[in-house]
Amino acid sequence: GFIVYAVGRSSRESSEETGLDLTIEATAEKITSVGGTGHALRCDISKDEAINEAIAQVSDAEGRLDLLCCSAYTVPSGPLKAPFWEQGVEMWDAVNSVGLRSVYLTCCAAAQLMISTAAKKDQASPPLMVLVSSFGGKAYTFNVAYGVGKAAVDRLAADMSQELGALGVATCALYPGVVKTENNLALEAAGKWKEASGGLDLSQGETPDFSGKGVAALASLTSEEIFRRSGSV
Repeated sequence: GFIVYAVGRSSRESSEETGLDLTIEATAEKITSVGGTGHALRCDISKDEAINEAIAQVSDAEGRLDLLCCSAYTVPSGPLKAPFWEQGVEMWDAVNSVGLRSVYLTCCAAAQLMISTAAKKDQASPPLMVLVSSFGGKAYTFNVAYGVGKAAVDRLAADMSQELGALGVATCALYPGVVKTENNLALEAAGKWKEASGGLDLSQGETPDFSGKGVAALASLTSEEIFRRSGSV
């Protein structure tokens, strides 16, 4: 029953023809088809002002923000596994620009709206920020830049909870496993998945819906239950 804004660059108005409809419009339509209300909101999350404008649009339209889920990420163009001194700053920028910096900026942009939503005290569950992270935040996974970035996302969730908790907003990091996204399945079909993923077994992967159900379950917890988990993975 949520009103959900699917935010990203991949719009039918601009996407190249790939045979896959990996667009914000497709996501919004799926949300509506399963009982929510989906809206597509085109936004280049790598652009600071675009993030601020997207949050402002949601504020103008809804007057509140109960759930923020940060899952945007830029897939590096080169091999994921290589020594950090060979990958250099290019790998750092590839995984930690949108994947970390833009996550931080999105939380900054959304914080005031979520604080004002919490102050209404008209819902059983408090506003919640969910930062999609990875097991790479706990143990070496692909490369140094990846692990440092994911650990930073986890710390962002933890430290924000210290400042937002008293204002009624909860935070957490979420670790999906290997996910059978449409793009990953297409890479496997083309014989490119092994190289692109560093050898992960996609046959054991989760569906994208699985993480979505996890977020929905978190958002439905009582205030006491959420704040007991706030700041954690």
